[in-house]
Amino acid sequence: LDTLRQTLILQMLESAQNNKNNGYKKIALFSAGSVYNELREEYQKIGFVWSGWSEEESISNPKPKNIDFSLFVKKLGSIFGEFELIEDKHIRLAHPYQSAKVLIDGVEVGYIAKLHPKIAKDFDLDDTFIAEFYLDLLSNNKYLANDIVKI
Repeated sequence: LDTLRQTLILQMLESAQNNKNNGYKKIALFSAGSVYNELREEYQKIGFVWSGWSEEESISNPKPKNIDFSLFVKKLGSIFGEFELIEDKHIRLAHPYQSAKVLIDGVEVGYIAKLHPKIAKDFDLDDTFIAEFYLDLLSNNKYLANDIVKI
């Protein structure tokens, strides 16, 4: 704790590793908090890690498939709405051929990537996908839910 963290992902990878060691096959985590750049400027980010199965095991689905890039992008799209992906091979911790910057309305707000295979091996994780977004750059739209049935 004597340094300022630059990413939320490393702590979530440790949590994913602990979950896997406890027998979980589907591990989907998120975390939000402060991160800092090289100039010690503080930013608020939200991070996501998904490792292992894409869904829970059930009678109708006894051997679920592992999460893949397109499903991970689709899950994040259900949270943030539509966004654009631009290939980026220079994201830390990321697989060089499965990583992209995320743009919303032309503004880069974060990244989505598959975890680099060497790092996945170091943490003893199966297929793992990561994403991190700057909270300050995301729209702050609030939606009002209506009652379905009034009693």
